[in-house]
Amino acid sequence: MLSFLDWGSTFRAKKASKPDGSEGPSQHPQSQLPHLLRSADAKRIFGTTLVDRAQLRKSVQLPEGEQLDDWIALYCVDFLNVMNLLYSLVYAKACTEESCPSMTAGPCYEYRWHEDGDRGRPVRLSAPRYIESLLEWAEQQLSHASLPQNRKVCRAVVRRFYRLFAHIYHHHMDTALEFGATTHLNTCFWHFYYFVREFNLISSKELEPLRGVAEVGA
Repeated sequence: MLSFLDWGSTFRAKKASKPDGSEGPSQHPQSQLPHLLRSADAKRIFGTTLVDRAQLRKSVQLPEGEQLDDWIALYCVDFLNVMNLLYSLVYAKACTEESCPSMTAGPCYEYRWHEDGDRGRPVRLSAPRYIESLLEWAEQQLSHASLPQNRKVCRAVVRRFYRLFAHIYHHHMDTALEFGATTHLNTCFWHFYYFVREFNLISSKELEPLRGVAEVGA
């Protein structure tokens, strides 16, 4: 599904924590996104993709004869691979315990970690620890034998995947620009965005951290 990628060449901030893991951040790196969204090059920076966006939008649509839950589960597995690639872009050099002491998306959004089945309160993790926990958790969830019948699991997975996009766009666009990787990043984002919108997997409220990217790149 994602063969065109050639990597070789939760929410308004609140003071009280939420069950879904979002909370107003107390410590976070400065967001790079507002400045870039106001720049004259914003449409190019956020709208350029490796393939035509109409093709990306069409590619996520349910093929005739395909079971919906199977299709959604298949895409979730593909996007897990994408998340690993995206994290490798910023890991070590840019996204560290020191640079990103919490998992944020700008000044208004902080995501806290909460394991399924854990009755404790969501905990603050550094961004790299959060992302590593996310990738490990998602792999476990997506390897479950009954996954195609469990759309609830898929919704939870893609909601958390979106947080990785939000963190990178807000705090690590300088790295993407330095490596010339914005087109790859945008292609992954728009493919993912069309997928979750096509099947209504993420609420508009949870999409808010990257609303500016969606509007400028549209």
